[in-house]
Amino acid sequence: MEWFWLAVAGLIYTLCAYLCYNENFRNSGWYLPITLTIGFAAVVIWFTTVRMIGDRHRIYFYSLMWDALLCAVYYLIPILFFGVRLDRWGVLGLLLMTAGLVLVKLRL
Repeated sequence: MEWFWLAVAGLIYTLCAYLCYNENFRNSGWYLPITLTIGFAAVVIWFTTVRMIGDRHRIYFYSLMWDALLCAVYYLIPILFFGVRLDRWGVLGLLLMTAGLVLVKLRL
């Protein structure tokens, strides 16, 4: 069940990332109330899911997946939809983050 909520959080974060980079929406009066509401929904999903999981090892792994999802969304949305390009340091940073996640997951 926690993977369902991770997918829902992915959709929520995708929407929020899109709204944060959308200049027209970011400059509107609705920006703050809507993004705060979306952020609150994501926090409620996080704490509810952690309570459902219960086991600290599974919570730790789930938190890694949650963070990886969050990073992926906020790095990919600007690249895919808003023309943001990474320089070599940005690419290196993404590779190092991915390697760190793999190391923690594989316990190397």
